[in-house]
Amino acid sequence: MLFIVSALCAAVYGGYYCYRDPHWIGGLVKTASTAILALAAIASLQFGLALALALSSAGDFALSRKGERWFIGGLVSFALAHAVYIALLAGAGMPPVLVMLVLAGLALSSLWWLLPYTGALRIPVAIYVVLITGMGMAAWGHDNWLLRLGASLFIASDVVLAWHLFRAKTPFAPRQITLWTFYYTGQVALMAGLS
Repeated sequence: MLFIVSALCAAVYGGYYCYRDPHWIGGLVKTASTAILALAAIASLQFGLALALALSSAGDFALSRKGERWFIGGLVSFALAHAVYIALLAGAGMPPVLVMLVLAGLALSSLWWLLPYTGALRIPVAIYVVLITGMGMAAWGHDNWLLRLGASLFIASDVVLAWHLFRAKTPFAPRQITLWTFYYTGQVALMAGLS
């Protein structure tokens, strides 16, 4: 039942709120999508997963608000969520060499397409890039396709988000819908893979 409620919240946010100006109802719907997943993880006694999802939910709420302080709060929340995911995923082995090269290349490419546009946030964003890359590496060390898919979608959503926040000149609904779809589906896949 919790998964159904979470998916409904995600559908409402993705279908109506994610490409509109920040609104407190939209922010609550967005936050509920992952907060309910965290509750489902608690009900399954998966407390590490619940912590990662709760931190993500806090990040969702922060990023639904306007202003640099809210953005920093969201960045910190998601960075901590990735640190928890790394701890949950670590120890499975090395990812395929091609995946390592792709993830390392994507991280290094941020020196060109992202970090020069982040201003005073350059160092926090760089740390975040390292953490999400680490999460991807840890997930791809597993043979579980859900973990690999979840991490890949999460990374893809963050690439879209970074472009949206720092490089795009104007809002664009298809981009924002894609971002949310990648993010929420990635979280669900990670949850399923860790269950």
